[in-house]
Parts: sequence; C-alpha cells; structure tokens
Amino acid sequence: MSFGPPQQPPYAQQPPQQPPYGQQPPYPHPPYPYPPHANDPYAGHDPYAGYAPHAGYDPAVMPDSVRTARIVLWVTVGVSVLHAAAAGSAYAAGYVTGGYLMLWVMALLASFYASRRSGVRGASTVLAVIQMVFAVAALSRMQVLLGVIPFGAALTVFILLRRDDARAWFARPRTP
Repeated sequence: MSFGPPQQPPYAQQPPQQPPYGQQPPYPHPPYPYPPHANDPYAGHDPYAGYAPHAGYDPAVMPDSVRTARIVLWVTVGVSVLHAAAAGSAYAAGYVTGGYLMLWVMALLASFYASRRSGVRGASTVLAVIQMVFAVAALSRMQVLLGVIPFGAALTVFILLRRDDARAWFARPRTP
C-alpha cells in the first residue's frame, strides 16, 4: 500500500533548518531597549553634519573657528599690553595702545560671541578690516611691531569669522 509521494513544502517555504549537534539555534535579537546616549556623537544623526552646513545644521557648541578667533583676540590684547609696558614712556605706551585699538574693541566683542548675535560677528569683521588698514598705515611708516602683529591678528579673525560654520553659529535662532 502506497501513500503517494512524500509531502514537500510549497515552493516558497523551506523547512526550518536545524543547527548541527552541539550548537544553539540562532535567536532573533530584540530591538535595543535603551535610547541612544546623549553623549554618543554617532547616535541618531548624520555623522557628517559638522563638516558642511546645510538646512538642518544647528551647532550645539561654539565652532572651532569662532573659538579660535576669540583666543587670537585675547592673546593679541595680552601682547599689546606687554608691548605698551615695554614702550618706556606714557606717551609711547598710549601710542602703542592706539595702534591696537580696534583689536581691543574686537576682544570686548569676543566676550559676546556665545550670545550668537549676527551683529557681533558683523561688527567684528568690519573692525578687523579697519584694523588691517591701520596696520598697513603703520607699516608704511616703518613701524613693524604696530603693523605686523595687528595686521596678522585682524586678518586671522576676519578669515575665521567669515567661514561657513561661524556664519551658521551666529545665524542660528537664540533661546530666550
């Protein structure tokens, strides 16, 4: 008595495969029960978001270019104080301080870079251009220290504040 051909599963279905003896069958992994950590830089966002500003770019911390501009200004003001102290007379110290005047104002404005106001960035870039003009005038009078140091600092700050990440930092909406 024949019962017919052995039963085969339908075409699309395969019978479950048993692992070899001594091995456990693969278990399906449940979804990760915890949300990603807040400190994880790779969790839940574009890993290239910090490299090129785009419509959704919202920096959480001050970009390196803005931070570097702030440091350059404060160091240059410190150099100007040392330069004025080494000038010798009160008249010469005032003359040296006047040569660094726009950098002093820009250093004061650098204290407000964390407020993210675009007016602070605009004022700093305009003052950097004015300082570069003053420094070129000092260089034309053969005053090297009043020309090279302020010109280099103002040019560096101007370039750093004109970068896209600095523009995105100062253009982002502020929290009240």
